[in-house]
Amino acid sequence: MILSVILILLLLGSILPWLVRSATIARCVAIFFAFLSFAASIYAYTMFEGSGFQFEERYEWIPSLGISYHLAVDGLSLPLVILTTLLALVATIYGVDEPKRDNQFYGLIMLTCFGTAGVFMALDLFLFFVFWEIVLIPMYFLIAIWGGPRKDYASFKFIIYTHIGSVIMILAFFAMHYLYYLQTGVRTFDLFELAKLSIEPKLAVILFIALIFGFFIKMPIFPFHTWLPAAHVEAPTSGSVLLAGILLKMGGYGLFRIPYTFFPEVAKAYAYPIAIIAIVTIFYGALAAMAQEDYKSLIALSSVSHMGYVLLGAAALTPAAITGAIFQMFAHGVASPLLFIMAGTLHHKAGTRLIHRLGGVAHKMPIWATFMVTASMAGLALPFTASFVAEFTVLIGALEAFNVLALFVFPAAIVTAGYFLYALRRAVFGPFNADLHIYGDVDAHEFVAMFMLVVAIIYLGIYPIPLEGIIDTFSVAFAGGV
Repeated sequence: MILSVILILLLLGSILPWLVRSATIARCVAIFFAFLSFAASIYAYTMFEGSGFQFEERYEWIPSLGISYHLAVDGLSLPLVILTTLLALVATIYGVDEPKRDNQFYGLIMLTCFGTAGVFMALDLFLFFVFWEIVLIPMYFLIAIWGGPRKDYASFKFIIYTHIGSVIMILAFFAMHYLYYLQTGVRTFDLFELAKLSIEPKLAVILFIALIFGFFIKMPIFPFHTWLPAAHVEAPTSGSVLLAGILLKMGGYGLFRIPYTFFPEVAKAYAYPIAIIAIVTIFYGALAAMAQEDYKSLIALSSVSHMGYVLLGAAALTPAAITGAIFQMFAHGVASPLLFIMAGTLHHKAGTRLIHRLGGVAHKMPIWATFMVTASMAGLALPFTASFVAEFTVLIGALEAFNVLALFVFPAAIVTAGYFLYALRRAVFGPFNADLHIYGDVDAHEFVAMFMLVVAIIYLGIYPIPLEGIIDTFSVAFAGGV
């Protein structure tokens, strides 16, 4: 029942803020239920033992169509459930860019986390799709209502791109449902049952491509990434935290959970083309980030680059590469939100995120500058950060699978270091720009949100075993099964 408890807590945290009039009480309610959900996910972690799916719950929902309420977690999904509840807590503590309609804002933040957690738990493909679509609705309104000057364009582009991927994905789900019915006379959307399907090779390739297309858009992978920079730049800071931290991870998770589970032979056959797409994504995101003047645009495009490592690990399909890819989802899920919080705080205090209009911010905001340097070091995957562990492990596994091809990734690390360090030099250090008017340093609630993420980044960078251990159980079994 622990998984349903987590979902219920997140759902209560999304509904109850709408029912109170006080903005302060609404925020406290959201923080309270986010904290309880995080505590419940940590409890699930302490109870998790061995490998395979655990905490399984299954109840009939629509028996005539073979649809059930089927939940469970394993070494792939449990870290992402923990990440979701952690970011729910961080996003609600950090708050909103412009205080207006606070009740609705915190409710939508928690509803986004509710849908995302459901995606990571669901083992019925119809239920998976329901949770997947739930996520789109609150995120659309977060951008459309609390976003920046181009919020209408960004929210519309976000919903169109991601919904196109969803439509293609659900068509593939219905195709598998129908094929299973033809072969067995039984209707089901259960992941375990559909994984037993015998599908003709050419049709398997079509279904595999349809599924990865939907997940590539969500990750996002080049050239399906163009919705992301606009959505990030216009979204409120807490919205960007969830976008970078957990929404992108839905794509990486779905890639492993569905097409790579159902069609392992197709995944092996297309390993090199997928690896090339991953390497292009890594380089494209890094080079595009280097050209940005808006800190949020830089961070958004760096996310494209870092999610390329997840795809590279999936393409390699070695235990080390799979472990690195999943660890990267978690590591990026704490580093990128921290960077967005730093950019949002800078905008609040200095009135701008444009790098060329900044300079010497550390003189006026030393606490912010300390967190910003730490976040940037995590972004460029410096040793003793979680990102280093993740990317290093992916590259070890990729070298094992692809040999020389994997070496092409290494120059991207230089580019990544270049744009983060160049931005730090121009914006944070050097002489103070007298034209800037900065109002204070980090507030208490901002400090708490930042500190939580820094602890996760450094702790897992120094001692990754608590997370890597449960991921390894999945990776070894998964690699052995494909």
